[in-house]
Amino acid sequence: MIHASDTPFLLAMLVVSAGLCGASILLARWLGVDRLWRAGSPGDSGEVVEQLAALADAALRRGLLSIEREAATSSLPGLARGVELLASGRAVHEVRDTLLTEVDHGPGGSGAGSALLMTLLVGTVGLLGLGAACGAAWWMVASVEAATVPMVLSAAAVPAGIVLIGANLVFGRRAEAIAARTFHGLLVIEAVCMIGASRDGSAVRAALNAMLPRREGVPAAAAA
Repeated sequence: MIHASDTPFLLAMLVVSAGLCGASILLARWLGVDRLWRAGSPGDSGEVVEQLAALADAALRRGLLSIEREAATSSLPGLARGVELLASGRAVHEVRDTLLTEVDHGPGGSGAGSALLMTLLVGTVGLLGLGAACGAAWWMVASVEAATVPMVLSAAAVPAGIVLIGANLVFGRRAEAIAARTFHGLLVIEAVCMIGASRDGSAVRAALNAMLPRREGVPAAAAA
């Protein structure tokens, strides 16, 4: 249940989310991602894509390890186990594999442009979503008037929705699929953290198996 005292927190979260997402779109235009998207010249930008993918990989790892350290001092062992599973690298490798796949098989032959766009979206929205999830989790634990899981997911949907609208305006409707996949990855991370807060590690692993895409020839249980 949302009370009047929660309004400043929610407004601040919306303003920060909108600002960061808007900055990611401006950064994309400044880097010329829109030109790469339209031209589709992987040969000229393949090295840049790999560098950006490595940066996104490192940033996500640092974020997850930071959450793991915080969870280690918490009284919620389930959350610590869930975060530990994420920090093991499964979710990060999924993001990196998707990025590198986009380099070779981007929509409309513009693999490099779509990979750069997805890197920016994952880097900004993913880390923003992790921050929102941590803040909301702290709010749920520290506040007597606890927030609900749907409310937390709705808060995460705000920056993802802003990026989706902005990407469509800047890059056209082809960006819609990339933004949707980024939002899916954000929900995976948040859902696993929340499941880990209330169940054991096996439930977290089962959630990962159900939510992450299966690779050809690799059963979901083995992939986890």
